Amino acid sequence: LPSISGILISTCGSRTGYQIVFGIAAILAFLCLITNKLLPEIPKHKKEPTLKKVFKTILCSRDGRLIMLANGLCNCRSSTIPIFVTLLFYSLLPNELLIGVNSTIGYTVALLGATIFRSAVKSGNRVKFSIWAACVVMVPCLGLQFGLNVIGVIVFNAVHEFCNTFLASPVLNTHFKVI
Repeated sequence: LPSISGILISTCGSRTGYQIVFGIAAILAFLCLITNKLLPEIPKHKKEPTLKKVFKTILCSRDGRLIMLANGLCNCRSSTIPIFVTLLFYSLLPNELLIGVNSTIGYTVALLGATIFRSAVKSGNRVKFSIWAACVVMVPCLGLQFGLNVIGVIVFNAVHEFCNTFLASPVLNTHFKVI
C-alpha cells in the first residue's frame, strides 16, 4: 500500500493524489470495521482483571512501574521512528513514490523479522535477542552520524523495522505477566 500511495500521489499530483489515498484509507477502515464485527466473541474468563487491580499493580509495585516505563519508552520508539524516517527521507529527496517504496521495504523486512523471531526466539533467549537487536540498530545510527544520505536512511529504516519485534517482545511479554 505505501508504494501504491506513492505512485498515486506522484502521478495524480499532490492534492488529488492525497485525496485518493485518504479515500482508500477510509474504505480500508470501513472494511476493517465490517470484518471486526464478523469475528466471533471471545469467551469470558472466570476471573477477569479489574481496573482497580491493574492500577494497584502499576502504582504499588516496583515491577509494575518499571514495566510501564519500559512499555512507554518502547511505544515512543516504535511510533516516532517511522514518522521521523519519513520526514527525514522527504527532506533529503522530496518524492512520494520513493517514500512509499522505502515504507514498503520497511514493512517487508518487518514481516521477515517477525517470521524469524517466531522460529528463533524462545522464552529463555528473548532478552538476549533484544540486546542483540538494540546493538544491531546502533550500527546504521552511527553510520548516519558520519553522513546523512538517502541510502543510509533506507538501510536504517530496514534494520530498525527488522529488529522491531525483537526489541518490543520482552517488554510486551513482561507487561502481560506483571499485569
